[in-house]
Amino acid sequence: FINTASKVQVFIDGENADPYRFASAIDSLKDQEIEKINKIVVYYDSEHTTKAWTSLKHFTYGIEVEAIPVERINENKSLVDHRLVMGVSKAIFKENVDSIILVSSDSDFWSVIDASEDVRYLVMVESEKCGYDFKNLLRNKDVFYCYLDKFMTPDDDRFFNLVFKTELEKILKERFSLGNANELLADVLQSCRAEASKAEKDMLFEKYIKTLSLGIDRDGEFFVKIAE
Repeated sequence: FINTASKVQVFIDGENADPYRFASAIDSLKDQEIEKINKIVVYYDSEHTTKAWTSLKHFTYGIEVEAIPVERINENKSLVDHRLVMGVSKAIFKENVDSIILVSSDSDFWSVIDASEDVRYLVMVESEKCGYDFKNLLRNKDVFYCYLDKFMTPDDDRFFNLVFKTELEKILKERFSLGNANELLADVLQSCRAEASKAEKDMLFEKYIKTLSLGIDRDGEFFVKIAE
């Protein structure tokens, strides 16, 4: 699909697509295929998908990524599909894009496919989220589709690891607030009612404060490990 295109843009429904499998799909492309993709546009409206989609730009081999937050009218009404249709229309009529890749298992954007006959489409769906009726509609209209599931996340996925480590660091900071290390030492000495010289403080800092680490007990609870 990409090799026979002139100019490709990718539009992603961020609420109905797996960012890690999509990154794996990009990772599987050859250099000449990557060069044909002009831009990747992601629309999302949930804070739970924000981190992954906004980090995607670091793993697309230079392809421009535009991650666009979309405000909800209310909790039950998403405008992602509407913004996606507008974005595709702009790409076709103003940017001369001849091939569109749509990444979503939702059929709400069918109107834009049906209305633009001179543009080729490839729809990337997830097998468990996409119904038979929609896939049958695509087949009857000669619209290509493929399964995003085929691009499985490898065991050592750099993209997933980056997002996971970023979120782990953020949550650890929220849960474990030990403050300043020097202030911690001063508080302990005060609690011990002990006077210490600078050399003694340096020794205590190096031996006990600097070597603090987290342990996990048999029940999965964290505890702070202090050197013997």
